[in-house]
Amino acid sequence: ATWLSLHALSAAGYVNGHGMGSLSRNNSYIQTPHRNVHRFFVAEGKSGRASDLLAEELGMDDEEAKRWITKGAVWYKDSQWESRRKHSRLLHDIELDEGAFLQVYSAHRDFPECSIDWKGSVIIDETEDFFVINKPRGCPCSPTVDNYYQNVLVNMQQFWEQQQQQLSLPHKLDQDTGGLMLVAKSADFVRKWSQTTSVKRYRALVVPSNTSSAERLKSLTGSVMTHWRSPVGPPKGLFQDLPPPDVPKTGKLSWKECKSIVLSVREYNGDSYTPPSTLKRAEKDEDELRRGGGSYQPLLEVELELITGRTHQLRGQLGAIGCPIYGDMLYVDSYNDEDRRYVPSPELCLQAKYLAFEFTAATAVTTVDNGRKKDDL
Repeated sequence: ATWLSLHALSAAGYVNGHGMGSLSRNNSYIQTPHRNVHRFFVAEGKSGRASDLLAEELGMDDEEAKRWITKGAVWYKDSQWESRRKHSRLLHDIELDEGAFLQVYSAHRDFPECSIDWKGSVIIDETEDFFVINKPRGCPCSPTVDNYYQNVLVNMQQFWEQQQQQLSLPHKLDQDTGGLMLVAKSADFVRKWSQTTSVKRYRALVVPSNTSSAERLKSLTGSVMTHWRSPVGPPKGLFQDLPPPDVPKTGKLSWKECKSIVLSVREYNGDSYTPPSTLKRAEKDEDELRRGGGSYQPLLEVELELITGRTHQLRGQLGAIGCPIYGDMLYVDSYNDEDRRYVPSPELCLQAKYLAFEFTAATAVTTVDNGRKKDDL
């Protein structure tokens, strides 16, 4: 048994089926902030290629309909569908009969961050059991409902020589988070991972809302930061110091405890890590900002270690104490650029920088530290 420690490359910077529920046999259109969903049945007396039926229903040309299908934005059930059976993603232009059901995500998203040289720039190292990768920021870990191909899992599968074996993800990072991840070569490694203890550390740039928020974060250095996350609320629950006293202690409606260790906090001076391309202060003198009433607050560089691993945990916790991560528009009550005097960042300045776990390997493993490979296990 060996402890493998992995450090993120400095060049990284900070920077599948779905249930139908009780759907009735009525065509519908649902609009949400993230996706536009069309649902319809193939009318009585009709049949044909999926692309033709899709083009007729939504008023588009046949080639556009085919692009939606090959991208993975169309799901279906055949004419013998049952309400409780999951529908399948349609990746080929097949024949459909009357009564077949189609669900289309017409706002199908692109993730250009995934269109890179995965073998040359993403894969850091490889063992008999797993790959170590530097996940691109903005790239989903697995297929989304509207895009099957642009994600970590599918792209890694395409570059792996053993095409007959399926890769899997023992753990995940948020889409907007970059940094260290493992991609497993076998279900056996995923099982072992679930039974071992791992250490996950992150670094982030945060924008304090005011002086008191900055001081509160600094005061937490070396201690555990604790919050409670609600079961509902945009986008992944609300974070606050204590849960309401009358909520259930267990079950889906319970609040979840979120814990992380604040390892270090310091003012960011741009000399330690490569920042996102847009990270810069507005071209105004700090004294001028203060004279004009601006509440200038320097960016803070924070290093944290997860104790619990809730979705969006670090983003929600830092936002809850008034120090949202630079580039995060979800966990911040307001983002007054005139007060903060920073050019808004389209990139989330959060990186998985360190990963350590106990494992058994027959051969030596190479790790990465600050961009330099070394055999030090």
